[in-house]
Amino acid sequence: MEQALAISVLDAIPTPIFVKDQALNFVFANRAHCELIGKTLAELVGKSDVDFFPDDESSIYLSRDRTVFETGKQHLSEETPTAADGRHVPVLTRKALFKTEDGRRFLVGTATDLSELHSLKLQNEENMRLNAQLQENMARLADAQSELLQKGKLEQLGQLTATIAHELRNPLGSVRTSAFLLERKLGDNAATVGAQLERINNGIARCDNIITQLLDFARTRKIEPVSEVLDIWLETLVREEAAKLPSSIDLTLSLGTENQEFPFDPTRLSRAIINLITNAVEAAKSTPPNPIHSNTLHCSILVRTFKRDHAIVIQVEDDGPGIPPDILQKIREPLFTTKNFGTGLGVPAVEQIALQHGGRLDIKSEFGKGSVFSIVIPNRRSEIPEAAGIIAA
Repeated sequence: MEQALAISVLDAIPTPIFVKDQALNFVFANRAHCELIGKTLAELVGKSDVDFFPDDESSIYLSRDRTVFETGKQHLSEETPTAADGRHVPVLTRKALFKTEDGRRFLVGTATDLSELHSLKLQNEENMRLNAQLQENMARLADAQSELLQKGKLEQLGQLTATIAHELRNPLGSVRTSAFLLERKLGDNAATVGAQLERINNGIARCDNIITQLLDFARTRKIEPVSEVLDIWLETLVREEAAKLPSSIDLTLSLGTENQEFPFDPTRLSRAIINLITNAVEAAKSTPPNPIHSNTLHCSILVRTFKRDHAIVIQVEDDGPGIPPDILQKIREPLFTTKNFGTGLGVPAVEQIALQHGGRLDIKSEFGKGSVFSIVIPNRRSEIPEAAGIIAA
């Protein structure tokens, strides 16, 4: 009576339960376990896993059973037995040693179905994947929105700049001409107002430079590349710029493209290089001279060209004060400047020109030791993109 009650209780439990003897043969299995493997209790008793599961499965199960008998310790593992319908059902199997009062030993095991847990795990992984994809798509959308906003700002800036350039350059030209005529009219007496005339001319040059930087940054129309020998063209440009610099500035040139012809827009690229040279000179001017060695400003600027993989590199290197790390992070941002008279468009304009040529601008700087600005442009005409026009100033 008690045995029948115990069997009824075990059969009512939804968790598969089985008992094996020391020969690893089944001596009991409740209804849940019988349904799991599709066998009746009569078919199970006296048989082992070899009789019901493929060899690779049964060998694993029997090995674990032996370990329980040999060590007397409980064994916990995740298994995937083949069910009656051929499915591989994930279960968490617990096996423990049981001793009777007369000294006989049996293995008692339970198998907890993990199918639902695995399903939830897979669903969770899918949700995580979808969330990651959603975040990636949102980031792309934000980038696209930012790009559209930036493009809109550039279009407005381009239109505004074209208007400013037209409205300011005409009166600036009149002021320049008037100052020149005034100086001629005064003749020998011009020395008495020489300082004032110099301030007028410097102010005109500064305003003209600001307009030029605005135009350099705002121009995004299609560039007009022509095939020229880069080194010859660059040598002429650097010589012209060197002639405008004070004697305390050493501007040297190192050419390394082997007189190769290269497609580029001379007007745009010249503005980029002049901007970098001007920035190097202004950085040197902002550094107080060392009174121990000399009270005279001195700065060395090296302009070099060389080939790198499938690209041409134009570098402008200086031994100036360098750029502090916090400033270096912001130097590419339009309108960011540390100068009292700057527009904050010099470096962004150079980067814009490099991008228009299908390239990039690399910046390396060590505070107190100088900076290196590298314009890297692909050495293939097909890689120069067509940019949509905003203005044609």
